[in-house]
Amino acid sequence: MVRDVLAEAGARGWRSLSWPARSLAAGLHPERADRYRAEVTDELYGVLLSTDPVGRRCARRSGWVPI
Repeated sequence: MVRDVLAEAGARGWRSLSWPARSLAAGLHPERADRYRAEVTDELYGVLLSTDPVGRRCARRSGWVPI
């Protein structure tokens, strides 16, 4: 199911949904956790680069965004 979400988010360019799915996948698939966490970091940097300064500040302060 998580792989389906990742595929759909990737196909539609929904980066803001793909990083939470990758975080979930890291917890569900410990053998691939390092890869998924690296992909989360890449996705978040991509999302945050296109966010305004207020959005970036909120992301840094959020306990939900692993940056």
